Amino acid sequence: MKGKVQVKVLGCSGGIGAGLKTTCLQVGRTLLIDAGTGLELLTLAEMRAIRAVFLTHAHLDHIACLPLMLPARLDGDCAPLTVYASQAVLDALHQSIFNWTIWPDYRQIPQAEPASIHFVAFEAGASVTLDGVTLTAVAVTHPTPTQGYLVRGRREALAFSGDTGHAPEFWRTLERTAELRHLLVDVSFPDAQRAIAAASGHYTPATLAADLQPWQGGAKPPLHISHLKPGFETSVMAECLASLPDWSVRRLASGDLIELD
Repeated sequence: MKGKVQVKVLGCSGGIGAGLKTTCLQVGRTLLIDAGTGLELLTLAEMRAIRAVFLTHAHLDHIACLPLMLPARLDGDCAPLTVYASQAVLDALHQSIFNWTIWPDYRQIPQAEPASIHFVAFEAGASVTLDGVTLTAVAVTHPTPTQGYLVRGRREALAFSGDTGHAPEFWRTLERTAELRHLLVDVSFPDAQRAIAAASGHYTPATLAADLQPWQGGAKPPLHISHLKPGFETSVMAECLASLPDWSVRRLASGDLIELD
């Protein structure tokens, strides 16, 4: 991929409803981070161009469209789709989704070799470069095994937290990333729902502000607030703006396009 890397937000909501799509980011033409309901915005041709999917974790709002996209690729002379995720996530996909009960095991369709989908274990700290983009898995904190991703172009980087609450390792990694230009971070609930947020492994504006208070990195990148739960969007954003006055804060939205050099 020459020139700038385009990261398109297909979905970034913490739930569904009119106009809301769950998490799916398209990186260039050929890569996805997560496969929530935002994936359905791709055309058939765009879906068939996807080469690899990087999963943050196995919760349904982040994988819902992964099994559903596979039949659409059978008649398109597509190369097998590679799914990068931690071994725990791959095991969950095999046991709970691609098990011939919930969905066919597309690792055996149309036959074992070549299959429609391949799993590749990709643990926190691992990096891979595909189509001119380097993706690095970074540990975060959630009730199920979860990782965020650093996405690097030639000179600039974007970080995506996936679903997370208090995650010191994630922030220390980002502080050492001099080329960081954008930060997409989960803030699902307002501060009044702090107990629910803590139990389900998500930030509120106040808990995010506490983690960012000791920031030791260089220039502060813009904060793109993701994964807002339906009905809480207005209160979450108002509290983020109040709690993080030294940061550039905006709500991430389906259709947003972020460019990295």
